[in-house]
Amino acid sequence: MIFSGFALTTGAIVWIAVGVAGVCIVAAGVSAAVRGVKRLKRKIRRTINDSVTAQIVKTVAGPIRRGEIDMGDIMHQAVKESLEEQPKSVSGMTSLMLPRITRDFPDFEYDEMRERTKNVLKSYLQAIEQKDVSILTDVGDEVKQDARDFIYELNNNRRSRHFDSVKIHQIEIKNYNKTAGRCVITFELAVEYYDYITDTAGSLISGSKTSKHQTRFNIDLIYVQDREIVEQSGSNALGINCPNCGAPLKMLGAKTCQYCGTGIVDINLRAWVYNRISEYSR
Repeated sequence: MIFSGFALTTGAIVWIAVGVAGVCIVAAGVSAAVRGVKRLKRKIRRTINDSVTAQIVKTVAGPIRRGEIDMGDIMHQAVKESLEEQPKSVSGMTSLMLPRITRDFPDFEYDEMRERTKNVLKSYLQAIEQKDVSILTDVGDEVKQDARDFIYELNNNRRSRHFDSVKIHQIEIKNYNKTAGRCVITFELAVEYYDYITDTAGSLISGSKTSKHQTRFNIDLIYVQDREIVEQSGSNALGINCPNCGAPLKMLGAKTCQYCGTGIVDINLRAWVYNRISEYSR
């Protein structure tokens, strides 16, 4: 076959056809992309024409063009404010841990303990803010000493710390640990508040009165046989034994000793005490 003075084989014709088809496909793809961009532009224009959005654009467009407003700063501030409004996440192991707890302690009231834990945290923050450890209830000596240490440091530096608008977003059981008669339930709380420090004149030293602080707290709730003994000894690992025969109590929530049948609850004071409160923001 003769074409424009050249002889083309059947194979060459096929390759030309494939090449032309490829060019057509690429062109079609480019055309589709262009149409997509145009559609996007039309959507943006329609959005801008919305009364609220249009007003915002009109307000900031001029200052942006004149360099009076930095879009980078605007984005940074928007992200910062978004993070301030975003509560921290918690582990949420309640569904796994609670059955183990109620198996050991059939009378354990989960809803009641959740509310007690919230109140303990609020009283802890309030005690530091008001510099008054007597506000604390349901806590052991370790928590009281931590509060005293905070208060001592504040007084030593002539400072006051403030926790305004405390809000607890979520509370869940994070862990349940039982070894040698010691039982500890760890609650995890997602909390927000305005956290700042002032001097004796009330002037702001650090923190912010306008930016929220999103954080987490771990709070340990420990089961003890006799609160007075624990507080006097300073030990959190008190073993629980039958007061009659001395046998170890394998089931911490048992009403009677499995060896001699002695009533346990009626003879021994049993208490849940909060013995650790720690904050972590990561």
